[in-house]
Amino acid sequence: MPILTCSDVSKAQCNCKKCTVYQRVPGGVVGGHVACHCNACRHRAMRNSFEGESTDFGTLVPDWCCNTKLTGPTTSFVSCGKLYCCGGACCVPFGGGMINYECKECKTFMMAHGLGAITGFSFVNATVMNRELPEEKKTKPLWHQYYNSGVRPFGEDPKGKAGTAVYFADTPSWAHIVAYMFGYAVPCGCNSNCCCCPPPK
Repeated sequence: MPILTCSDVSKAQCNCKKCTVYQRVPGGVVGGHVACHCNACRHRAMRNSFEGESTDFGTLVPDWCCNTKLTGPTTSFVSCGKLYCCGGACCVPFGGGMINYECKECKTFMMAHGLGAITGFSFVNATVMNRELPEEKKTKPLWHQYYNSGVRPFGEDPKGKAGTAVYFADTPSWAHIVAYMFGYAVPCGCNSNCCCCPPPK
């Protein structure tokens, strides 16, 4: 059971209000969310139903698993990461994946736990969490990535996200998010939202 070492924990509910996700600090260990266009995230985003919410890509907040918690009736499925090689002619697993948790009733994606190379991390649905947060605490997209998405590896962003970094090919997408996550999370210096430190201001 995750331990949330903070009295003022942020929380949000699914579409039918039967599941609740808790997070110690909005933005997790990276201070924002990733707009992910992979196949699994596009599946998750289809359940977003509030006005203005994206239904064509997912929004994930990487965090330590001890900073998050999920309650209520859920179902889960595993998504496995793959890296495409040789111009898409073949693909190989990179050793990571996610256990994805959805509300059993309304199927809203709530959060995920990392597997393999990203064990110890969780990923909160920023779209759901932002519904409950005041404007100044809502997370913003740090970058868009098209890892394992099936779209062409390079080119202009078809979604037109001006002003936000975009990573198309699988290897740059994966390398960037891992470097960013570990660059913030591994140095346990009280400014990285470590569960053993006071919440960052």
